[in-house]
Amino acid sequence: MARTKTTSHTHEIPASKKRKGQASSNPPPNDSDNDEPAPQTVAPICLDRQRFLTKSKQQRFAELEPRQKIAERRVELNAGEYMEFQGELIRRKWNKLATPENKYNEDIIKEFYANAFPLQKHDQTRNSWVREVIVSYARDAINEYLGSPYSLGDDGLDEYGRLKKARAFKADKMVKLLCLPGCTYTVGVTGNPVSILRKNLTTIARIWQNFLYCNVYSIIHISDLNMPRATLLYSILTKDGVDITLIISDEIHKVVLSTPSLIGVSKPLGFPGLLTGLCKASGSRLPNNLNKSLRPPINASYIKIHCKSEQQGDTSRPRSQRHWQASSSSQVASPTFMAKTIFSQDRSISCFSLLLHKTYK
Repeated sequence: MARTKTTSHTHEIPASKKRKGQASSNPPPNDSDNDEPAPQTVAPICLDRQRFLTKSKQQRFAELEPRQKIAERRVELNAGEYMEFQGELIRRKWNKLATPENKYNEDIIKEFYANAFPLQKHDQTRNSWVREVIVSYARDAINEYLGSPYSLGDDGLDEYGRLKKARAFKADKMVKLLCLPGCTYTVGVTGNPVSILRKNLTTIARIWQNFLYCNVYSIIHISDLNMPRATLLYSILTKDGVDITLIISDEIHKVVLSTPSLIGVSKPLGFPGLLTGLCKASGSRLPNNLNKSLRPPINASYIKIHCKSEQQGDTSRPRSQRHWQASSSSQVASPTFMAKTIFSQDRSISCFSLLLHKTYK
């Protein structure tokens, strides 16, 4: 007897023919089984009107928290010590720049940078707001605070500014003034001067470099001297006019505009001693707990450890920054060198042959 073939019938309706809103027989898994817990609602920022102008600036304050703070160094030299350096500081009326406020409060410095952050991208206003008082960091405000050390010419530039604007890097003259005898600058791929190695600088050049990097540029590490900064140092040692307050104002503004880079590196918050002085001069009500100190001073001991130049620097021709960038003249041996090398090799071969002859005779 033939067996009857049974066919299993399903009652599934193809998805393409389902009516809108009709439930599927295979519903998706419950999302709640796989999802992470819903984040808690962030509490709205309550604006502290005595410390911040807007909520965005208060948020900026929180963003500045992890940034490194770089303090200045005071110059503390006795009468008669390193007078070439001290005398030029006095002549240029940079006494106050060399002796910034010794104590500061980190919150005040962060409030300054947070409130100075511009609302528009291209806003060039150089004002901040600290404890309900406007604090200017414009060139004229800093110049007045430091005792008006420099008066600009009709073109709004100083002698250093004109030299920099013309890009007239007098590399050979700089080397003669800044470097140890026989030392020179490094060059880039195009053969143009790039920097001067710190080890090749004279003692007086190193002292000035350390002072500028701590109190004018707010740089973490004292490294080699690039040509624009070498131009500034050259202008100082040749007694050219330098509007140091404009440089400082520009450096502060760079920090104000800065945001973390793609790799998370941020510009440090610098000039706490100077900014504390500007806040005091503007009438800001600062807290009593100015509990942070500047870095150790530039004194005779500091100069002996960090600024004394070696007796002999790197006495070489203008060198490339990388060995593969060296000029062709440094890679081709001279005829005299080639002749001496060939003669030496021939002599070595002859001696070796004579030794073999005596051994196996």
